[in-house]
Amino acid sequence: MKKEYKEKLKLAAKYLAGDDSLSVEDNRKFFWRGHKMMEELLLTKDEEVLCGLFDLFTEGNENGVCETLENGIYHNFDFNQILNALYQKFDSLIANNVDRAVYFSESILSAKLLEGFRKMFNAVKAKKSSEFLDRFYKYYPELEENILILRKDMAKW
Repeated sequence: MKKEYKEKLKLAAKYLAGDDSLSVEDNRKFFWRGHKMMEELLLTKDEEVLCGLFDLFTEGNENGVCETLENGIYHNFDFNQILNALYQKFDSLIANNVDRAVYFSESILSAKLLEGFRKMFNAVKAKKSSEFLDRFYKYYPELEENILILRKDMAKW
């Protein structure tokens, strides 16, 4: 990844997280600066940057950041690029924000990419896969057939 993208990712994450030692006004300024950096990074359409952006999906960023980020990813990257990034980030995504992992998974399965998703799921073998599948079923019971396939795969690990 280009050095400038790496630095911008680091700064965006720092600014979006906030700093308790700063005033509310300064935190607000930094937040919007970080938000702008995130939006600029989305426009790169670079898969390595995409992997880095997945690190911004944290519970602490469920303040509009995750929604903007998710929409920006769908707008700037195709499903194959997203699946490629999930090979590297699925385990940490589940650990940091299981709901976002569920939302991305639903969109991939709705795009009829079950086989590609299964390959990724079985290659990654995320530590919290069982929790992920429970949450996935809770939100999308209509995908029960696909979730059962993933559970059977997981039982073979």
